[in-house]
Amino acid sequence: MDQLIDNLRPQTVCCLINPNDYSQWDIFEIRNETELKKEDEMIRYRDKETTWTEYKKSIEASLRKGYQIHYAPKKIKDELTQTPIE
Repeated sequence: MDQLIDNLRPQTVCCLINPNDYSQWDIFEIRNETELKKEDEMIRYRDKETTWTEYKKSIEASLRKGYQIHYAPKKIKDELTQTPIE
């Protein structure tokens, strides 16, 4: 049963790549609802709403650098389509 629950969790891994140099990328993932995993750090937040907000901010920062989404959860793609990055 635990494996079934794990498989039902929403996917949160997001990978963005530099379109001019595929060896440069940013990867972000939410773990355990309140932890944000970046390249080489794990940041814990007080609640899942704050974690999600910081996750989106990290993705938006990569987009501002000119990186493009290689893969991301549908929820993120939908939200970014509705709110253009400045």
